[in-house]
Amino acid sequence: ESKQPRPPYRRVLKRQVFRAVNQFVVGHWGYFSSCFVGLDNRELLPPFMPCLGSEDSLFSAVLHNCFQDSYAGYLPWSLLHMPAHRKTLTHSDFCKDFLTPRVGIILSRLVSEIPFPKYKCSPEALLRRLGLELAGLAALSAEEFEEYIRKRILQICSDKIFQLEDMLRTCENPPDLWGRNVKARITAFQKNTRNPKNLTAVDLAGYPPKTGWSLFQQLTLQYGELLQWWPEIVRAAKELRAEGQGVADLI
Repeated sequence: ESKQPRPPYRRVLKRQVFRAVNQFVVGHWGYFSSCFVGLDNRELLPPFMPCLGSEDSLFSAVLHNCFQDSYAGYLPWSLLHMPAHRKTLTHSDFCKDFLTPRVGIILSRLVSEIPFPKYKCSPEALLRRLGLELAGLAALSAEEFEEYIRKRILQICSDKIFQLEDMLRTCENPPDLWGRNVKARITAFQKNTRNPKNLTAVDLAGYPPKTGWSLFQQLTLQYGELLQWWPEIVRAAKELRAEGQGVADLI
C-alpha cells in the first residue's frame, strides 16, 4: 500500500520548519545560522565574508578553528522568519537546486583542512596563520587553483550523497514522496559530478567559466588578506572610538 505524504513533510516543502533545542544548551560550535544570532564582541571576533552566500558557515568555521575557547549558546525558542515572497519547494527544486556548494561552503572546507597547532595559540595568531594559508592557495596558478577547488567541491558533493544515502537507510517508514525526492537528489548529484565542468561554485555559475574562477581566486586572496589584517583593523577601530572618532564620516 502506497504511503501518502505526511503533513509535516508537506510543511517542509513549503519551508515551514521550526528547529530549536528544548532547553538552554551551551557547548562548542555546532549548527550556526546568522539569521537570528547574538554575538559577544567585547573581544575579537572574525570578520564575516562581505559578499556571496553561506557567509555564516564560513564565520562559524573560522571561529571554531581560530578561537579555541569559543562557545555557543542555544535558546529554547525561536523567531519567525517570514519573507514577503514565500517559496514553495517542488520536486524539481530538490533535483536541480544547489547541486554544487556556494563559495562560503567551499572556503569552510578549506578552513577545516588547514592543520592548526595542537597547543594553545591566541586568536590573533591563528587568524593570521589562516589568512596566510588562504593567500598562499590563491597564489597558485589559475589551472592549479581550479583543480584544487574542483577536488574539494567533489568531496563536498560526495559527502552529501553519503549523507542522503544514510538517511534512506536509517529512516523508518518514510513518506513515499520524501523517499522519491531523496533518491532523485542522489541521482542528480551523481550525474552532475561526472562532468568536471559542473564542479564550480553555484553562486559564481552565472559568470563565464574563466571569469568565475578568476573571481573565486581573487576572493580567496582578499579574504586571506582580510584575516591577516583583521586584528589590527579591530584594534585601530577601538583606538579611534576611544578618541571619540569613528571609522567613517557622514557624507
